[in-house]
Amino acid sequence: MNHLRLFQKTIPRWADGAVMYQIYPRSFMDSNDDGIGDLPGIISKLDYLKDLGVTGMWLSPFYPSPMADFGYDVSNYRDVDPIFGTLEDFKRLLEESHKRNLHVIIDIVPNHSSDEHPWFKASKISKDNEFSDWYIWRDPAAYIGNKPLPPNNWLDIFAGKSAWQWVPERQQFYLHTFHTRQPDLNWQNQKVREAMKDMLRFWLAMGVDGFRVDAVPFLGKDPELKDNPINPHYKEGSGSQYDSLIHENDQHWPKQYDYLNEMASVLKEKAFAHKHRFMITEGYTRRIDPVGEYMNYYQGVDPAVAAPFIFEGIQLPWELEPWQEFLNEFHDQLKIVHPLAIASYAFGNHDQSRLVSRLGETKARAAALMKLTLPGMIFVYYGEDIGMHDVDIPRSKVQDPGAAGGASQGRDPERTPMQWSDDPQAGFSSCSETWLPLVMITRAET
Repeated sequence: MNHLRLFQKTIPRWADGAVMYQIYPRSFMDSNDDGIGDLPGIISKLDYLKDLGVTGMWLSPFYPSPMADFGYDVSNYRDVDPIFGTLEDFKRLLEESHKRNLHVIIDIVPNHSSDEHPWFKASKISKDNEFSDWYIWRDPAAYIGNKPLPPNNWLDIFAGKSAWQWVPERQQFYLHTFHTRQPDLNWQNQKVREAMKDMLRFWLAMGVDGFRVDAVPFLGKDPELKDNPINPHYKEGSGSQYDSLIHENDQHWPKQYDYLNEMASVLKEKAFAHKHRFMITEGYTRRIDPVGEYMNYYQGVDPAVAAPFIFEGIQLPWELEPWQEFLNEFHDQLKIVHPLAIASYAFGNHDQSRLVSRLGETKARAAALMKLTLPGMIFVYYGEDIGMHDVDIPRSKVQDPGAAGGASQGRDPERTPMQWSDDPQAGFSSCSETWLPLVMITRAET
């Protein structure tokens, strides 16, 4: 406790009042003309960020990955994928950012890895090796003939099909909350937690200022893996099959806060206490009691070094009354829960339709103004600064694994390349074809 008081009094928190700019590396700036953004491209635009007035950036994943989910399937947590550059490029990005007093936080993906990660390759071989219980494996619930049936009725988010994948080598299923190539790590295993904390130490020692932690509600699962209840309001064909269940057992279990607090404790270790570090957690509320759910994060994870994203700018309607009600209740509760608790607002990100496309240009301008006046820290998604909107992606060009069966464009429309100029490919690249189609800057419908 004395150490915490000393920490609070002597270390200025860069997160207080921070304006953070989210960069999706594939889409920010291409330095080598392969149609994909990269770390040297980001370095070339640091002066733009400084002039824009932001105080730092959050980088979406740049780790080695087979790109089944464009980097959120990590095969090595301690390196840089060659398409984005090298570890030396990242060190240079850190150095150049810090020269400009820009803080850098990076994405951490703790719920799952790639199926190409060495941990999983070892885990799937047998039931009795060093990594055999680093992932969530279960026997079949039963067999129909020779066909094994999944352990429960859980569904994956992307395809809306069973979240269990059969592996003949082990004669067991593994759990994948997202893509089949993203097996869920077993956070009940202390060795997994220690490995993740060691990974945080690796990047902190390099000089990163903190982390954005991906998909945290899925860290807390029912240890008995009970079936999810059927959603009585779901109508077949009316939405994703994933919505046919009420997700009360495959996410949001209280244990998630213990796991997050373990990670947060690393940021306060003596080796890193010479400057402030901070982490932001991604967890959408279930809308039953959003303020209460946010407060659970502040109470469960040390607010000296952590805060949840506040996603009301994505989830609330753009109307006076619900906003007034939320802001009054939320900030009243925030004052009570902890003296160091700060809000962390995001009105858009790489998983959500762009702000201008959701609200229209006039309302988006008002939303941007309001966000900049809210207390705490805020996040600006790349392109919001120039009013970028969703891009209509031809079906033949859709790449997002979340675009189920080609029936939708998934998250591709909000991930298109940054538009820097009126040059060909908008100044993003000299390549004749960028990784996603790019359109020139146009005024959105109001």
